Amino acid sequence: MLVSADGSVIVGEASNVRFAPLSGNRVVISGAYGCGKKKGVYSWKVAGGRLTLTKIRDSCAYSIGIYAGVWKHEKV
Repeated sequence: MLVSADGSVIVGEASNVRFAPLSGNRVVISGAYGCGKKKGVYSWKVAGGRLTLTKIRDSCAYSIGIYAGVWKHEKV
């Protein structure tokens, strides 16, 4: 997953996903492969160099399986 400064995200093989910030450490994720126009809302926190995304509302199982969890930053 590559997150650009403008908030666009490239995941896997050229799937375009968008992260849009909300207040209160929340983010909307849209454009996930296999999810159509569905949007998911996740909370986020950063601690110890890791980003944790926690599902608040998302009806796309594929999206939940990909994004919910703990992410470690790696420089490319």
